[in-house]
Amino acid sequence: MNQIAKLLQIISDLRHPETGCPWDIKQTHTSLVKHLREESAEVIDAILNNDSDNLREELGDLLLQILLHAQIASESGQFSFQDIVAELSAKLVERHPHVFNRNDARFDESSQPQTAEAVKAQWDAIKESKRARQSLLDGIPDSLSALSTALKLGVRAERVNFQWHQVSDLKNQIKDEVFEFLESDCDPEEFGDILFSLVQLARYLNIDPEDSLTLTNLKFVKRFRMMEEKAGDKFADLDLDAKQKLWEEVKEEIRVKKERFGD
Repeated sequence: MNQIAKLLQIISDLRHPETGCPWDIKQTHTSLVKHLREESAEVIDAILNNDSDNLREELGDLLLQILLHAQIASESGQFSFQDIVAELSAKLVERHPHVFNRNDARFDESSQPQTAEAVKAQWDAIKESKRARQSLLDGIPDSLSALSTALKLGVRAERVNFQWHQVSDLKNQIKDEVFEFLESDCDPEEFGDILFSLVQLARYLNIDPEDSLTLTNLKFVKRFRMMEEKAGDKFADLDLDAKQKLWEEVKEEIRVKKERFGD
């Protein structure tokens, strides 16, 4: 028995209604959603921390969630893990004609995408051709974060040329949104307009806003913890000026370390 078959059997045994694990038996697609989110986040953390050992473990935990969903679906006759694999395999072949159609007599090397961006555009075109939508904005998952949703909305709108044509125009739009926010006595909806415009600027500059904010959060955590270590038990009692001074010291230490060790 290969490792995949062994793992599938383990999942099946865990879900056995008579001899399985009470916790696993109790789970449903819905109850597992929070665990899927947590395991996905832990995979991302391992990647951002460049921790290959932890990444291996966290990918296994994420795979467990996928296999549990597959097992639950299989038990109700919806689909099996094999169905998931077969559909994914067919999709990958279909959406990579520049790789898998080379033996076709009609294959024209010169017309194939030559860059990652061109490949992505081809993938999206093939994907859209398979879907019947009433609106160009249909199909964006409701469970995405607000930043990721804003990014996808901008990408969809760009397909029909509903976009700013120059970065300078977008920057001016952001200035206008900030002014409207301040004039509105800090209305939350106006603040959302600022964020939406900033996300579109990030898209123009090929910056993923979710990744960018994640890195900033990690940077803040690292600096804040260094401040706590420096000040010890008296940290909370320091006034703002003292905390600001510590913050600048920590920033300088990190900068020097990067210059010396590239980390």
